[in-house]
Amino acid sequence: MSSLIHDAFVMVWQVIDTAVAAIQARFQEEDTVEHKDVATLLMTAIHDGISDPATRELAESVSKFYSCDLSKENMLYQLTLLPTLANLPKRSKNIMDVVSRLRETTCSPLISEVMKSAQIMLTLPCSNAVSERSFSMLRRAKTYLRSTLTQLRLNSVMTCYI
Repeated sequence: MSSLIHDAFVMVWQVIDTAVAAIQARFQEEDTVEHKDVATLLMTAIHDGISDPATRELAESVSKFYSCDLSKENMLYQLTLLPTLANLPKRSKNIMDVVSRLRETTCSPLISEVMKSAQIMLTLPCSNAVSERSFSMLRRAKTYLRSTLTQLRLNSVMTCYI
C-alpha cells in the first residue's frame, strides 16, 4: 500500500514540476521579457530618472525592440523630462496608476513616446490563446461546412462561434 502512495506522490510532483517549468519558460520568452522591460523602464524613469547607465541601456533596448513605434532619441529625451513634467508621487507602485496620471496631465503631448510605450505595455496580450482559439474555430467551421461559404456567411458563422 505504501508503494502505491509513494508512486502517486512521485507522479503528482512530476506534474507540478512540469507545470512550473512550462510557466517559467512562457515568461522567459522574448516578447514577455520586453513587455516587462517597458514597465520597469517607466517606473524607474519616474522614480530615479535615467541617469543610471543600466536604465539608459534598458531604454535603448526597449526602443530598439519597438523601433517601428518608438524613436530612441525622443524616448531618451522624454524619459529625462518625465519626472519633472508628470508631477507624480515619488513612490508610485502601480503602473496602472502611473499611466492613468500621465493621461490626465496636460503634458501628454510633450511625452508622446512615453505615452506610446505605456500604451504598448497595456495593450500587449500576455498570451496568444484567444487568437489560437479563434483560428481553431475557423478551421472547424471551414472543415464542417467545407469551403463553399462566401466571406459574408463565414464572417457571420464565426461571429456566432465567438
